[in-house]
Amino acid sequence: DTAATTLFIDAAQYHKLDEVADDLPATLRTVIVNGEQPDDAALAAKGFYAVTDAMPPRPVLLLLPMVVGIVALLASPAGRRFLRRGDLLALTWLHVLRVPVEVVLHQGWQAGLVPRMLTYEGVNFDILSGISAPLIAWHLMRAPVPNKRVLLIWNVVCLLLLVNVVGRAVLSFPSPVQVLNLDEPMILVQRLPWIWLPAVIVPMVLLAHVAALLKLLRGGGE
Repeated sequence: DTAATTLFIDAAQYHKLDEVADDLPATLRTVIVNGEQPDDAALAAKGFYAVTDAMPPRPVLLLLPMVVGIVALLASPAGRRFLRRGDLLALTWLHVLRVPVEVVLHQGWQAGLVPRMLTYEGVNFDILSGISAPLIAWHLMRAPVPNKRVLLIWNVVCLLLLVNVVGRAVLSFPSPVQVLNLDEPMILVQRLPWIWLPAVIVPMVLLAHVAALLKLLRGGGE
């Protein structure tokens, strides 16, 4: 458990995050760089996210602030211009953190806090995104003209891998909508420090894909 905690903290503080955060509005930048949202820790300590009869499932609420922020950016012409100014190389390197996150989930499964389905021994192949990220970053650094099709396909595939695990996790939370893993629910993210997985890490990875795809499809700048 100590090893998993160390890996998670190292991932959250990965040095490329500062470069990506420089391209974010102040409110989102605070969330990403500080690694937390103001009230989530207190709510988790009080057992707020462990309530099992609420709708929507309480852990889903951890996703909302950043997801709403991403939607707000996409809905605004200025927000879209802002996203397109993101550095593609930094956005790609960010996905390396998905490797230690998957190690955390695997150790969570061994501790009885995560369904096997949500690990790389189940149907969560998100670790491939983190493993392949350095290869894509190397291509960006070495190719005179990076292959746009390769970059688009990689981002789309990795985004689908993210959607796969997040969707299954939501349906595995102890809640009225739980239909998966009834005998092995997803309870890891009900407690500290693991609430930062849905509160920070997942939205951050989502933002990186959205910004990269927007840049690739529409180009950077104003």
